[in-house]
Amino acid sequence: MWVREDEFDPIVRLEGPIQVQLHIEPVGVRFFLKGNLSGTLVLRCDRCLEEFLSPINQSFELVLRRSPKELVLEKELTKEELLEEFFEGDEIDVDPLVREQIYLFLPMKCLCKADCKGLCPNCGANLNIEHCGCAEKLGHPAFLKLKKLIG
Repeated sequence: MWVREDEFDPIVRLEGPIQVQLHIEPVGVRFFLKGNLSGTLVLRCDRCLEEFLSPINQSFELVLRRSPKELVLEKELTKEELLEEFFEGDEIDVDPLVREQIYLFLPMKCLCKADCKGLCPNCGANLNIEHCGCAEKLGHPAFLKLKKLIG
């Protein structure tokens, strides 16, 4: 199975297709799904806003079961039930499950490199590419308000 770029979401762009390998095994009323995602994502750096490529090669496991016929409004779930995904009918639509797994593997903070310097808070220059000199002109940002008070 492949996930194509034009079938995905604008938040996360794909650099070509994502290869998805799935194995599903029925066990009683549940289905155990094991999968692997591999490909490349195009992410935007949280500091400098530049796009960068991030490889993905992750395995995942899910437990699936048919949706209950009756909806129980309040029920305390067991640990096992918290890990289950539900489906309706005789077919399992894996597209939302794969999309969810891709989102789950995204880093909490997307950085193009560990030492990304980000953007200058004054002029907006990308400090990885150019040195703007704003820090020397304005001094440390923590003291800007004091500087305004003094004169």
